[in-house]
Amino acid sequence: MSMTRNSLEFAAILAMATTATGLRAMAAGVTLVENGQPRATIVLAERPTRAAQLAAYELQYHIRKITGVDLPMAAETQTATGARVLVGESAATRELGLKSADFAPQEYLIAFRPTGPTSPTAPNTLVLIGRDKADTNRVDYVSGNGFLDLFDEQGTLYAAYDFLERFCGVRWYLPTDLGITYTERGTLEVQGKDVRRSPDMKFRSVSPVYRIPADLCGDTVKSDKPTAALSWREIMLWQHRNRMGGSPRKANHSFYGYYDRFLKEHPEWFAQGYEKTSPKPPQLCYTHPDLIRQVIQDARDYFDGKGIKPGAQAAGDGFALVPMDNSQWCRCPRCQSLLLKEATIGKGEFSNNRASAYVFTFVNAVAREIKKSHPDKRLNVLAYMDWFTPPPFP
Repeated sequence: MSMTRNSLEFAAILAMATTATGLRAMAAGVTLVENGQPRATIVLAERPTRAAQLAAYELQYHIRKITGVDLPMAAETQTATGARVLVGESAATRELGLKSADFAPQEYLIAFRPTGPTSPTAPNTLVLIGRDKADTNRVDYVSGNGFLDLFDEQGTLYAAYDFLERFCGVRWYLPTDLGITYTERGTLEVQGKDVRRSPDMKFRSVSPVYRIPADLCGDTVKSDKPTAALSWREIMLWQHRNRMGGSPRKANHSFYGYYDRFLKEHPEWFAQGYEKTSPKPPQLCYTHPDLIRQVIQDARDYFDGKGIKPGAQAAGDGFALVPMDNSQWCRCPRCQSLLLKEATIGKGEFSNNRASAYVFTFVNAVAREIKKSHPDKRLNVLAYMDWFTPPPFP
């Protein structure tokens, strides 16, 4: 295909115009601090959510560390000087068409809104907003009282941390100020494209964080003189900054409640072959059809909002199917046919595959039925001990 000189010139002009439009879309710069002076105000609703409160405190704290300047905070009914940093839903965000309830679970937005022809008197605006739990109780940033639970909806807080990472260069490598990295500067101007997203991993957790030593290097348990643990406030900030939490999940040994519920009336549901050596069976008989039906019913009851049975482990949209904390499996012929006499992976090690086919045959039997009634729900199981590896079937 050939092009004339005029068509080439037109294409070049069109490209420059398109590029200029794109640059304008990106160049919604917001100056937060200029030459050591505040040039923006953090604006909150009259009654902000706890997520918005903590987001505002964390934003103010980290900008102070970067610039040495405290950005003022104001309620939406108060006068805001300079650019606006709208944190959480408020009348100002609703004017922009942004409401917390319109976001999906864990979703958030970082948005740049410049002065424009439709609102020439409006200041440049940075918006940090997301799906928040509708809880407006007070957060005390100094003491940590009122900090959110990790599994509360807190999209606005996620937006603040993502903003600090993407646009301010902040990182959190360790708990406390020791682990925060950033570049000091007297002027902080931010600009870029809007970011609207939610975490790819819906559940995020690290355990046991309560054993982090206060000096970050001692031993809180085994030493003759154990080191004191890090304060609860610092532990919570560390987890929030790394976005621990999300959609709640539980996956732990989940059938201990069956002893009180069923052992007397249904001893056949429990591990056979231990009558002479153990006061009570160490496991269930995970191939017994009636036991499987009962587990399916317990899971369905939970998903239908009928509560959690004693000893069960469930949270959010997940129900746990985890055997007892031992490898003393049922000795009935059905169960034994699914157990390896010797592990073929991890032989002689704690983590092996001796019971992988056994445990996951049980899990699959429950899963097939739950899929029929609750296809959007989850069943949680550990990769642990004798069932550490995937089962030997698709």
